[in-house]
Amino acid sequence: MNLQPAAVVMDITGVSVRFGHREVLHTVDLRIERGRTVGLVGESGSGKSTLAKAIIGTVPVSAGAISFDGANLAHLDRSRRREFRRRVQLIPQDPYSSLNPRRTVGQTLAEAINPLRPVVRRFEDRITAALEEVSLPPDLINRFPHEFSGGQRQRVAIARALIVEPDVVIADEITSALDVSAQAEVLELIEQLRIKRGITMLFISHNLAVVKQVCDDVAVLYRGDVIESGTAGDVFTNPVNDYTKLLLSSVPGSDRFSLDLASEA
Repeated sequence: MNLQPAAVVMDITGVSVRFGHREVLHTVDLRIERGRTVGLVGESGSGKSTLAKAIIGTVPVSAGAISFDGANLAHLDRSRRREFRRRVQLIPQDPYSSLNPRRTVGQTLAEAINPLRPVVRRFEDRITAALEEVSLPPDLINRFPHEFSGGQRQRVAIARALIVEPDVVIADEITSALDVSAQAEVLELIEQLRIKRGITMLFISHNLAVVKQVCDDVAVLYRGDVIESGTAGDVFTNPVNDYTKLLLSSVPGSDRFSLDLASEA
């Protein structure tokens, strides 16, 4: 039985996550509409990555529910859970630690397609097309992660996420480990892919200027709570919460940042 499409592709309702006696997320509510990119912003330690891990199932939820296309993830059987894992992909913050150093790029992408039979020759056309889509030459298929720059490794991580044609991509601080020029290139790539594929994305970042560039909607996370959410234009030009105002004021050139946002609203 396939999961059926819905206008709200991801519905997070009252989600809490505890580590021992410490509650990291407190009754978080967040909705992600199909075809839109939601920016999840907040300082380090606010719970952004924990929410991403709760969505993909590597961190248990202590309360609340996460639904994908109307189906509660806690109630999925093994087959539908496997389908969910294909349809929702995570691009991690540090691509180097997430890539197996003993596998070539081709082997890594083949494993994403078929974990049980990752035969590169069998999927070579798909692999070379995926590399070209992220602006990497196909002849890199036999290279290992240590032979790439940070920006190239992040492109490989993006290709690995997209090669299975997911419905939702979770991008977790994907530019934070890159230098400025590589950040700009990766963001431009994400924007191109987002438009080309109509990707639904949860884009996690502490960098509001980056979020402004790629996101339709914004949710502000503070100490495990979503304290403000709305369209990027509304949240950034007319913030209601004092913490959101503080975040905006901390952006270098914040006056110009606000003016640019107002002109786009």
